[in-house]
This record gives sequence, structure tokens and C-alpha cells, in this order.
Amino acid sequence: MHVLYKKIIKVFYWQENKVFNYEKKYLLKIIFAYSFLLVGQGSANELPDFLRKAYNDTNYEVSECLAFYTFVWQCTPENSPERIKGQKIVEEQTGIAILVGQEAGMSNDAINSRVLMQISEMRKLVNGECINIASLLNRYKDKCVRVRTNFSSIVDGYVEKYKPK
Repeated sequence: MHVLYKKIIKVFYWQENKVFNYEKKYLLKIIFAYSFLLVGQGSANELPDFLRKAYNDTNYEVSECLAFYTFVWQCTPENSPERIKGQKIVEEQTGIAILVGQEAGMSNDAINSRVLMQISEMRKLVNGECINIASLLNRYKDKCVRVRTNFSSIVDGYVEKYKPK
């Protein structure tokens, strides 16, 4: 089991036992909160280069899906069960994006900027209108469900790709 998995388990344990207002509306507040939780949990300097590359690519995929889930969450009706579920998914993916990014040696600003750039690209795809959400669903839904439900295979795939032969 990668050390990364153990750290993610710690994040989920904290997430399930924390007092957190699920009505917070801004992704940046969530990123800010998680970044304080995760500071000092590891150093990318301790990792071999192939793991840093693997974690960087994994972070890209998780960040892309975080952007997707954030956009979908923003398009769901206020106070609906889907919105509450979406908020939990956004928080979960935020924690993972930060953790994996930090493990790869990325700053919190770089992690945040990557997600915001992807949200901006997705906003262009839907012309800034939730009515066009099918464009995002068609492009990202299956991939992002895979990233959420089979995260370890994503990490393992990149580790295998970059592992010295």
C-alpha cells in the first residue's frame, strides 16, 4: 500500500468526524481548510522522481474531476439531496487533490490554480450556462466516476508508467 493511500485514509477519517458546514459555497474556502489539515504531512523531496511524476499526473486527473464535480454541484438546485451529496463529493475530491498535489511537491497555490483553470475551461464548454451541462457530463462523467471509485488503480497506473525499468 502506498503511503499516499494511508494519508488519504486519514483525510477521510477527519472528514467524517469533523464539524463542517456543508452549505459553504466557495471551493477556495474548502481548499484553504484542507491545506491547513495537510501541511507538514510529507515532503516531495523524500519521494523518488518517478513517484513525484506519478502523483503529479494523478493530481491532474483528480483536479480535473474536482472541477467537473464543482461545476455540476453549482448547477444542482439549492437544498436538494443531490446538492448536499455533490458538496460532499467536492470536499472529498478537494482533500485528495491537495494531498496528492502536495505529495508531488506542488504548492497550494499551484494546486488551486490548476483546479480554477480547469473550471474556467469547463465554463467555456458549456458557455457559462447550466443548461449546457450535458457537454460536461458527456466528456467527464465516466472518467470522474472511475477516478472517485477506483482511485488506487489511477495511482498504480501512473506509478507503473513512471517506475524505472
